[in-house]
Amino acid sequence: MYLFAAQVETHTPDVNETHASEAAPTNAEHNEGHGAGHEAGLFDNNFINWLLLLAFLGWLIQKNMPPLFKARRESIDNEISAAQQAKEEGIAFLEEQRKKLANVEEETKKILAEAKTAAQQTASLIEEQTSKEMAELLVKFEASIQNERQLLVTEMRSAVVKAAVAISEEQLRHQVNDKVKDELLTKFMSELDTIASTGESFEPGKLESAAHSNN
Repeated sequence: MYLFAAQVETHTPDVNETHASEAAPTNAEHNEGHGAGHEAGLFDNNFINWLLLLAFLGWLIQKNMPPLFKARRESIDNEISAAQQAKEEGIAFLEEQRKKLANVEEETKKILAEAKTAAQQTASLIEEQTSKEMAELLVKFEASIQNERQLLVTEMRSAVVKAAVAISEEQLRHQVNDKVKDELLTKFMSELDTIASTGESFEPGKLESAAHSNN
């Protein structure tokens, strides 16, 4: 009996140990549960922080991006407008240059036409003036020739008359008397008047034939 009691006493578990052993798993489970809850809280906090960060970023984007997009769009529109204006100015410049070139060609043609007309008029004037001068010169030349011819004829007639008079006087001095001399002189003077009026040449033989006929 005593031995059984000893064994019972020996093998009887300690209540405190039993409670301690029972309490130990409970504390461990409590610690594990507490750790899991803490981790879940951290995850929730991180998730909320991420949501807040994303919301903040979205707000920043919503606040700042439209002005950026607007500025970029305005810049692109300005560039397009500037390019369009440059294109229009280029087209206008080319059109102006084309008009100027057309005007230059027209002015060149006009100047050439005027120069051609002026050259033709000048040539006509020169030809007319030359023809007029040539005609005047020809008239002067013919007049000069006529004057020289008339002078030469007059000089020849004068010389012939003088020679004829001298010869006649010499012949008459020996062949005729005073009456015949007067008749011959009168006839000679009449012959001279006839020659001067008709322009015929003087023939000394006429005087000699007249003298012989009177003799």
